[in-house]
Amino acid sequence: MTFWRKRGTGRGIERGTGRVSVGGDSSYSAIGPYSSVVVQQAAAPQGVAWPLEVGAVPALASAFQPRAGLRERIDALWAEGEAAVLRVLGPEHVDTLMSKGDLATSYQQAGRLPEATALMEQVLADHERVFGPTHQGTLTARSNLVVHYFNAGRLPKAIAFGERALADSERLYGGDHPRTLTVRHNLATAYHFEGRLAEALAMKEQVLASRERVLGPEHPDTAVARANLAITYWEVGRRAPALALLGLAVSELTRLLGPGHPETVTYTEALAFARARSRPLWRRVLGL
Repeated sequence: MTFWRKRGTGRGIERGTGRVSVGGDSSYSAIGPYSSVVVQQAAAPQGVAWPLEVGAVPALASAFQPRAGLRERIDALWAEGEAAVLRVLGPEHVDTLMSKGDLATSYQQAGRLPEATALMEQVLADHERVFGPTHQGTLTARSNLVVHYFNAGRLPKAIAFGERALADSERLYGGDHPRTLTVRHNLATAYHFEGRLAEALAMKEQVLASRERVLGPEHPDTAVARANLAITYWEVGRRAPALALLGLAVSELTRLLGPGHPETVTYTEALAFARARSRPLWRRVLGL
C-alpha cells in the first residue's frame, strides 16, 4: 500500500516488498509468519527466548511502530533483536540483512531519515556482495533504497536507482508483476517531483492499466493508482478528469478500506482541496 503522508515522509511513494508489511492500524495479524504466542512473549517484560524466536522482535517492532506509548519499548526490542540476530545468525545471513532493512524502515517511519538512508545503503551493499547484483533480495533492497532516497529529498539518486530497479524488476518478474508495478509507480512519483510530468503521467497511466488488468478494478492498490494518476492530471491542467478520477478513487477506498483508513483520509482531503481549487493539489495535500 502507499506510503504517503500529508507531512513528513511518504508523499505518494510505495514501499517495496519485505519481510514485514504493516498498514496504518497495526495488529498481531500484521506480524506475518510470527504467531501471536511469539509476539506476546516478545512483548513481555522478560523479553524473548533466543534463538528460537530470532527475527520475531524486529517484526514486532515494525508492526507496533505506529502505536502510541510503545516507542521506548520498541527501541529496546530493536536493540535486543538486532544483537540476537547478528549473534546467532552472523552478519551475512539473509535474515540478518532483512532485519537491517526492517530497522531502516523503522528509522524512516520515525523521521530519522539520514540514519535510515545510510543503513539501507549498507543493506544494498551487503546484498550485492553476498548474493550478487541480480539476486531477488538485492533487487528488493535496491527498490527500497529508492523510497529512502525519495523521502530524504534526494531525487536524482531516487530516479537513478529507480530506473535501474525497474529494468531489473521487468527482467526478473515481468512487466505486470505487482513488484514491478510498485517500482514503476515510485519512479513515476520521483519523475513528478522532479518536474518531469509528461514521463510521470505516461508511467502512472501504465501502472493503472496494469493494476486493473492484474489485480482487478476494485483492488485497493488499483484505487490508489487511480488517485495518484488523478493528482498528475491536476498538475498538468486536466482538472475535470482529475476531479472525476479522484472522486471515483475516494469512493472505492472508502468502500474497500473504510472512511478512517489513512489512505482514504489522505485522498478525501486531496479531493476537498481540489474542489476548493485553492492552490496546486499535490503541494496542498503534502502541506507544503
